[in-house]
Order: sequence, then structure tokens, then C-alpha cells
Amino acid sequence: MKMWRRVLAEAQGTALLAFLITASGGNPYAIALGLWIDIVGIGFIGGAHFNPIVTLSVMAKKKYFKALSKHEIMESTAYLVVQFPAAIIGAISGLAIRPSDFMINIGENSSIFQGLFAEAVFTGQMVLVILIVGELMESKLVSALAVAITVLAGILTVGSISGACFNPFVCSSIDIVQYIRFNDSAYIDNLWIYYAGPLIGGIVATIAGCVYLTDSKFTKKRDEETINCATQEGENCQCALIKMV
Repeated sequence: MKMWRRVLAEAQGTALLAFLITASGGNPYAIALGLWIDIVGIGFIGGAHFNPIVTLSVMAKKKYFKALSKHEIMESTAYLVVQFPAAIIGAISGLAIRPSDFMINIGENSSIFQGLFAEAVFTGQMVLVILIVGELMESKLVSALAVAITVLAGILTVGSISGACFNPFVCSSIDIVQYIRFNDSAYIDNLWIYYAGPLIGGIVATIAGCVYLTDSKFTKKRDEETINCATQEGENCQCALIKMV
């Protein structure tokens, strides 16, 4: 499958995620169910990252296991390039059909540290689930469900504390669009938390995932498949590793 199709699928999935959040007004069940459908529906095409932290973590894991090809670096870079503008489009679309003053921000009774910690913990948990489940499970339905349930648990647990974003590009796209609409700096005052928190959580989870998967027979098998895939024609490669990670 050509790289541009996988990049397009990544953009579509990221836009849909931002749309789900804004159009549902942040409804946790709508977001989790929509994410599950999103991953199952187009994840087989591009991997269904929809999140720069996930993309960087998957790259780091493959680098650690010496399974990262030049083609995958190019493709992951393309994912990072399209994710933010796609999220902007999704946020605008969601707010167009359901105009509101919706924002993702720290709870009124929460401190900056609490919000930062909450984002780090659940982004890390989400990344760890993606790395582990994507490695050990063949079923896309089950893998996607595990990720969706993790996100749902995060929203229900820390939504009132941090806003429960766990995705820097999607969160910032929504708040930036709202800032432009209302010219209110309250939408972007704490935006850095949604980059710093997920980045910290993603780093810790990636290290943990690599430790847990070291010497795993599943990892060794997948790494061999990745290397074999990388030696083929990059654009025509139908590789078993186009999966839920």
C-alpha cells in the first residue's frame, strides 16, 4: 500500500477524533466508542496513531529493537506533519455543527501540577497499552477495544482534573480554534500542560514497554517481519506490521 494512502488515513483518523470530541461536547462514551470505530475502520491502513506521542513512542520502540527502517522514519515524520492540521479541520467541523464554548482545561479546583500529573499518568497508560497490546494481540477488534477502554477510563477518572486530553495536537487544535473564535486567552493559558504531561508520560511508558517486551518471543518474531518488510519495495510492501500500534 502506497505511503500517501497511509498518511491520508492517519490524517482522516486524527480529524475524526477531534470532531468526535467537539461534536459530542466531550462525552466520554462517544469519544471512546468513536475511537474504537476509528481504529478498527482505518487502522489496518496506516496504524491508527492519531497522536504524536503514540507516533514517537512507536518509533522509539522500533529503534530500541533495531527494527526501524528509513521508510518507517519517513512515514512517521509524515504522520507528525499531518496530524495537527487534520486535528484543526476536525475541531472546526465539530464546532460548526455544534457551536459551543467547549474547551479542554484544568479543572477549577485543580492545580497545575495535578493537571500535569493526570495527563502524564493516563497518556503513559494509553501508550503502554498500545505498545504491549499491539505486540501481543493479533485481533484488531480486541486491540482497538483495549485502547478505547483505556481512554474511557482516563476521561472518567481525570476529566474533571485535567480535561483528559492525552493528545497534544488534538487538544491544542480545539483550544486554538476556540481562542480564535472568542479571542479569549483562557483557552490557551494552560496549553503547555497538554504537551509536557503527555510527553513525560509517553517517555516513561515507552521505556517501560521496551523493558517488558525485551526477550519476548512475540517481539523477536515481529522484528524479523519488520526487517524483512523493510528490505522489500517500501511503497509496495504488504507487511504484517501494519497493525494496531
